[in-house]
Formats: sequence, C-alpha cells, structure tokens
Amino acid sequence: MDSYDIIMIAAEPWEHCTWRRRHHVAWNLAKENKVLFLEPPLTIIQPFTEINLSWKHLLNLGKLKYQGRKLYSFSPLRKFPLSMPFSRIIDYDKINRKDVMRQVRNVINKLGFISPILWVYYRSYQYDYYGAFGEKLVVADWYDKFTAPSGYDMTDEAIGEIRARENRILEKADLVFAVSEELVKDVRNRNNKVFLVPQGVDINSFESALDLGNNIKKKLGKLKRPVLGFLGIMHHIVDFDLLNYIADNRSHWSILLMGREWLRNDDDISSYRKLINKENVYYVGELAKDLIPLYLKNVDVCLMPTKKIELNRAATGPLKLWEYLAAGKPIVAVDQGVKYDCADYIRTANDYADFVQQIEECLKEGNDEELVKQRKQVAKNNSWEARVKYMLDIINNEYGNK
Repeated sequence: MDSYDIIMIAAEPWEHCTWRRRHHVAWNLAKENKVLFLEPPLTIIQPFTEINLSWKHLLNLGKLKYQGRKLYSFSPLRKFPLSMPFSRIIDYDKINRKDVMRQVRNVINKLGFISPILWVYYRSYQYDYYGAFGEKLVVADWYDKFTAPSGYDMTDEAIGEIRARENRILEKADLVFAVSEELVKDVRNRNNKVFLVPQGVDINSFESALDLGNNIKKKLGKLKRPVLGFLGIMHHIVDFDLLNYIADNRSHWSILLMGREWLRNDDDISSYRKLINKENVYYVGELAKDLIPLYLKNVDVCLMPTKKIELNRAATGPLKLWEYLAAGKPIVAVDQGVKYDCADYIRTANDYADFVQQIEECLKEGNDEELVKQRKQVAKNNSWEARVKYMLDIINNEYGNK
C-alpha cells in the first residue's frame, strides 16, 4: 500500500477537546502516513463561543507539535481580529490569510511534505488552501448536513453562505467520503465521486479499559439502578423534553449525562436546566476519551434521545452508537424515519411513552451474555482502523498512481 503525506484541514483543535471523526481518522491515517492536523487559524482573543477550545489551546498558537505515530498538529496564528478599527480601510482578512499561508508553508517545508493529499473538513472559520501546497489529491470527509436548521434562527443570507462553502468544498474534491446514505444522496448532486464511510469506534480503548478509579467508582456507585446513559454534546439536536419525561415518569431510574454543554436556544436551555436539577439525573460533563469506556460500563441502557429534525435524519450512525455497541449495551433511539446503522441492535420509538416502553424491554433482557458478545463483535467489525483502511483502499484504487 502506498504511503502518503496528508494535510488535514481540520474543524477544531487536536488537543483539549473530545475526539470526533476527524481526530480518529487522522490518528489511524498516521499509522503509515505522515499527517499534519492543521487547526483553524485563531487570534489570541478568539471568542470562545465560536469554536470548541479552551484557554490551553491558545498557548499552542503558532506551534508545531508532535502528537505520536506520524502525526503533527499546527495551530496557525491570525494576527488581527477582523473587528479591529479601520476594518473598512484595511483588509485585515487578506493580511491574515497571507501570513497564515506563510506559517503553514514553513511547517510543510520543515516536515518535508511532497505532493500531499489535502483532506478537508467543513468549517466556516477555516481557510481554503487549494493549490497552495502542490497537492496531488483533494479529499472531502462529509459528516453533517450543514445547511440544516441548527437550533437558532439563521438568515437566508447565512444559509446561502454555508451552501456556497459546501459547494466550493465539494466541487474542489476529487472524491468525497460521507457518513450516511442520506448524506451520500445529498452530496451526489454536487460530486458523483462519493463513497459511504460510516462512523467507527476506537475498539482498542474499550478492550483495554481498566477498572474505574476509586473516586469515579464512589461517584457512580451512588446511582440507583437501572442507570440510563446518554453520551454526547448537550446541544440542540437532543430532545431534553423527552429526557425530562423519562426522569419524571420513572423517578426510580437514574439518568447519566456525559458530554459538554453547548446550548444557544432559550427553550433548550430552559429544558436542559430543568433536567439536570432533578434528583435522579447526574451530569458529569465532558469526558476524556479514555474515560468513556469506563463510564459506559456502569450504564444499563444507552439512549439516543434526538429530536425529529433534518440534521438527525442525515446522521443515523453517530459516534455514540458505535461506542454504545463497543460497551455491549442495549440502545433505545428516537425513530427518525430512516434506517439506523446496525438497526438490528437498536430499539426505536415513535413517541415519549413508546421510548419508555422500549427501555423497559431492554431492561427485561438483563445482562444477556450472548447479546453483549454480539454487540461488541459488531463494533469490532466497524473499528476506525477498518474504516480508514477502506478509505485508503479507495484512494489507492482510484488515484494511487496519480
């Protein structure tokens, strides 16, 4: 198999955030290929609401860092905020772009990249780098329907800008990987070289998971059984009214929420706050990726309580699905009207009462060893290692001699 130099135009930082598709793909690409994880350019006063970052990330601005395997990360520094005085006279964006390009070229030269693959993820605050580094191939990895409603009012102008950026990325791509059949259909109208590559799971982290530390054991030991677990960002795609319904109607059940809070809509914020103030609801915040398998061990039934919206219909195999299966746990999800990945291992519900009923059916199964084994095997067959190998096989078959 050919080995490549790959510049990944990433959607967020490498460090200080929960690993998502791009992190897992980059890490597995870096087993045999040299990878530069190019983070979005930021100023030192970047608003924290614009991107999933912490103050620690700001310390990385302008730094090239080795992250293990053959993976490096670089965080370009934008010198000027676009809101500075005299912005109508001075084109700060043009100055920033020119300087960022200089920074990235220096890094690429230092790493010795030659005719790299440009591996692009959508983000509105990333720059375009097409043609800047003599790339041999452009890959777009498509993980969402970005023009779908996002929990707050978007103007027609804003939607148009998102669509235009989508179109530019897809038109520039030699091939596209998309996470669901729904996204494949959506992309195919704009790029017919699209391949289905669903989400995956870091199976090694589940197989090598150690016992919980004493503090975590003590914390989770207080939860009354059964424990229902939801893993994911607490934002607009989640139906917090559904979770409130479950908590109110089955007060003897415990609900464990694991994920960062990122809410903008007032109704969602109100419902979420009502939820986490209930006695049988436990919010533990964002988990480091190594802790996810440990927390899921303590869960009896895993939940996918998503709203019935376009964005959720386009992503029917989220990361959490595969992590739930890797933990061997039963899953209950809202019926989105489309087929989920691994549908045979998911109970779906059409309304709130049915969702509770499906949880009860899962609880009746108990800890069925054969079912647990089957779920874990399904996850093992859908590891990130296998996903990335498939991506590279496509690249080699289609463009290996380009």
